[in-house]
Amino acid sequence: VYDLDVDRPLEAVWRDLRAVLVRQTGVDPDATPAAPLAALTLLVVEDDPQSALDLTETLIEAGHSVVGPFHDADAAEAAAGLHVLDGALLDINLSGATDGVTLAARLKDRWGVPVIFLSGDIAAAARHAELARAIVSKPYGRRDVAEALVRLSAG
Repeated sequence: VYDLDVDRPLEAVWRDLRAVLVRQTGVDPDATPAAPLAALTLLVVEDDPQSALDLTETLIEAGHSVVGPFHDADAAEAAAGLHVLDGALLDINLSGATDGVTLAARLKDRWGVPVIFLSGDIAAAARHAELARAIVSKPYGRRDVAEALVRLSAG
């Protein structure tokens, strides 16, 4: 179930829904990658401690290196300046003054880091879909993350 705030005009709801659907296409959910995904160095920014732990464990078990997890965008941005990153997995609504959308723009502009949005706020993710290579809606599973990483790697 996507919270698209249907009290808005239908044109705006459809625009957001379409943006999400377009971002989710291109990867066959039943297909497996032809070759194993190369190990990536990934920044994780998630303010829910359990989600951050689960995501970090999933990424490490898949053979990736993790920088973080961070619950605050400003701390994550500082860490991004100290590491060579292949990508970032960002929650949109974060604790602290800076949100995940602002962080995504900064990572993209300053270091060319591609982003995956992880969010239950699908409307916000859709409005800012141009900043992300993939959008994974919460709640998500390991397979959802793996598919998003394939999209991230494909460029």
